[in-house]
Amino acid sequence: HPDRVRAICRSWSRVLGEASVEISLRGFDELLPDGEKDFVFMDPPYLSVTSNSMCRDRLDFDRLARYVDRLPCKWAMTLDGDLSSRPFVRDRLPSHDAYVMSFASSFRRLKGDGSQSSETLLVSRA
Repeated sequence: HPDRVRAICRSWSRVLGEASVEISLRGFDELLPDGEKDFVFMDPPYLSVTSNSMCRDRLDFDRLARYVDRLPCKWAMTLDGDLSSRPFVRDRLPSHDAYVMSFASSFRRLKGDGSQSSETLLVSRA
């Protein structure tokens, strides 16, 4: 409902404005945090891009991992699927904790497909 969304956005805008939070929509390598007090949340395109995906570009995971290695601050990242099927993620990002969540995707529900999917949340340890 547009009025509800508008009210939520206004409410969060006030909260975030008071906390000096900046939200940016950029390529990950265009954002360079100032220091260890910053926090970077990344939601890159799915690793398993299909013709039905919202993003048609393949994720250059090596480039993303090099960026994460240089971050001077804490970070979190979502990835599709379970890391057990993606050993290269564990190998390239060793300093993280992983949390796997299974859920019925909102987009799948909209399409009439209620099947379960999973995502992994990676959180930096440092």
